[in-house]
Amino acid sequence: MTRELGPVDYVVVELPAGASSVDRDVRVELAGLVDNHLVRVLDLLVVSRRADGTVAVAEFEDSDLDELDSLGSSMIELLSLEDVENLAMAISPGGSGLAIVWEYICTASFFSAVASAGGHVTAHGRIPERAIVASLRAARESS
Repeated sequence: MTRELGPVDYVVVELPAGASSVDRDVRVELAGLVDNHLVRVLDLLVVSRRADGTVAVAEFEDSDLDELDSLGSSMIELLSLEDVENLAMAISPGGSGLAIVWEYICTASFFSAVASAGGHVTAHGRIPERAIVASLRAARESS
């Protein structure tokens, strides 16, 4: 029996200017998402974009992400060098950050139930945060 996957997304988080490590609170929150079975981290890289635009990458095992040691078993290294270079464009020149690929495992049982019932997902997408905020604001103002 194959396990259905939940949606898989990537996130690029830029560190504050001049920061040389990931804030402990950020590490703890990410570990909490994993420990509470909300997400499964499939790939996690520390990415630096030098001022000249070149990209340097470190595996999370080589970094200071001690709180995330338990992630090693779920990592499958999905991102290619080309993927990383494209994602690094979201980081300011001279900056660094995290590139995270995660699966929303909190929804996997729903997708499994759909498959067991003979159905299948025909579309999946992401609604931009700005659109949701604008809709919520409009609904609040009209009530």
